[in-house]
Amino acid sequence: MTKGERLHKIVKCCEIRFNRGDAATWKHGDYVDLNREIQRDANTNISPSTLKRIFGKVAVEDDYIPQQATVDALKTYGKYVEPEIPQLVPPPLAQPGPPDRTNKFNRSRMLPIMLAVIALGAAVLTWRFLKPKSISGKISITRIEGHLPATAFFELQLPETSDSLFVNFGDKSPWIYVVPGEKKAAHIYYIPGVFTVSIQTRLQAFATTTAYIRSDNWIAFGCHRQDDIPVHFYAFPADRTGSDSLFKFTNNQLSKLGLDTTGPILTRLNNYTPVAHNSDDFVFEATFKNALPEKAFIAGVHNFKFQAAIV
Repeated sequence: MTKGERLHKIVKCCEIRFNRGDAATWKHGDYVDLNREIQRDANTNISPSTLKRIFGKVAVEDDYIPQQATVDALKTYGKYVEPEIPQLVPPPLAQPGPPDRTNKFNRSRMLPIMLAVIALGAAVLTWRFLKPKSISGKISITRIEGHLPATAFFELQLPETSDSLFVNFGDKSPWIYVVPGEKKAAHIYYIPGVFTVSIQTRLQAFATTTAYIRSDNWIAFGCHRQDDIPVHFYAFPADRTGSDSLFKFTNNQLSKLGLDTTGPILTRLNNYTPVAHNSDDFVFEATFKNALPEKAFIAGVHNFKFQAAIV
C-alpha cells in the first residue's frame, strides 16, 4: 500500500468519525469544528486551511503528503488501525543429495550470466519505449496586463506529435493541457518574479521563454508552508515604518488576512522593479526580529547580495 493510499484510508476514517456526511459538502465551519475535535483528542493543532488541503477542498499536487505529525494526529482521531502484514513461513530446506558429477556446467556460474542478460534486455526495452522523442516547437510572450495579479499572454507553435502537450508557466501552478492546433495561451501570475515558461510533454520540455512579472514596489507574502505558493497564500503591501528602513507587519494584520498566527508563518519580501539604466551591484541586508510588546515581525534592511535587473 502506497503512502497516498494509506493517507486516503486514514482520511476516510476521520470523515466517518466526524459524521457530517461527504467531505466534499463540508463548509469552512465544519473544518473549524474538526480542527477543535482533533486538537482535543490528539493534542495537535491542524489548521482549517491544512485540513481543506488534506480532505480535497483545496487543490494540491498529486503527490502531496502532510507532515508525519499531522498524519499521526489524523490516525489517532480517526482511530485508524494499520492492516496486519501476513508473515510468510519459509519452506523447509531440502536435504542435499549426492553431487551431480555428470553435469559439465557449473550452475552457480550460469545464474549471474542469466541475470545480466535479463537486466540488459530490460534496459534496452526501457530505452526504446521511454527515451525522449526529438520534437520542436516555439512559445513566445506577447504582452503582460495588470500588476499582481498580472495576466501574461503567449503565442504557441506546436509540433505534430501524438504525445500530450502541456504548458508549464514556471510558478508551480498546475500544468495546462494544450489542445492540438492551439495557437494562444494565457496565465494569471499572483506573485512577482522571473519565470521560465515551457511547452513540454510529460517527459521533457522542448520550447521555453521567460515571463518577467513586476511588482513595482515592495510587497510581502505570508503562508504556512512554502508549497502553498501559488495555490494558497496571502499578499499585502510592505510599508516602511520611517527613516530607519524597517518593514513591519503585526500578528493582528496577519490574522485579519486569514493566517493562523498560533503556528509558524513563512513571510517573504519581494520587489521586482524595472530599471532604466545599466545594472549595478548593491548590498541588501535583512534582519528579522520579533518585537515582543507589539507581537510584530520587523524586517530591517541590511546584508544580502542582489543583482539589479535590466528591463
